[in-house]
Amino acid sequence: FGEYMDIGTILIWISLLLCIAVPLLTVLHYYTKERYFRIFAIIATLACVLAITIAYFLLTYYFLTSNFDIHYVWYNSSNSVEWYLKITGTWAGQEGSLLLWVWIILAVLGIEEFIQFRRRRKFQRSINTDENVDENDQVKENPDSNSILTYDLTRVIVMLVVVVFLILTEWYGHSQNNALLGYACLTTGGFFSLPSMSV
Repeated sequence: FGEYMDIGTILIWISLLLCIAVPLLTVLHYYTKERYFRIFAIIATLACVLAITIAYFLLTYYFLTSNFDIHYVWYNSSNSVEWYLKITGTWAGQEGSLLLWVWIILAVLGIEEFIQFRRRRKFQRSINTDENVDENDQVKENPDSNSILTYDLTRVIVMLVVVVFLILTEWYGHSQNNALLGYACLTTGGFFSLPSMSV
């Protein structure tokens, strides 16, 4: 983890754990039929969206304020560039590009979670107001029951893709930092301290 872990790095690790938890909770839901596992999977998904959103915009803030204590900012930015070019520095390196892709993917997933939530609420309201009861007093089946299974499978696949991206984000950051440290040792004849890679 380098000399210290910045809050952005901690958020990425939390997101990684949440992304791993979502497929596990979804599988538990389908094997046990316990509804709260699905609810926890949705909450974990939304928490992951929030954590990555904060991490990405924190990285953008570090670029805008030229926080060169952060290795990624030090390597991909300069005091002499305009503010809009500093923003583009967030995706200048591989780890920033991967973080941007993860954020976009999770933002779309978060929007879809909100849409699914509204659909479920609308269905619940229709049950409560007897709009969903046929002439034999039988409650009609949820029209979205098949789409819920499809959506849960989609959430699991998206989260597994995000897990791969987050692992690559951390791996690229650490491998680049180690390569720079090795180069610094060779060119200066000794070890000099570079800031550790953080988000």
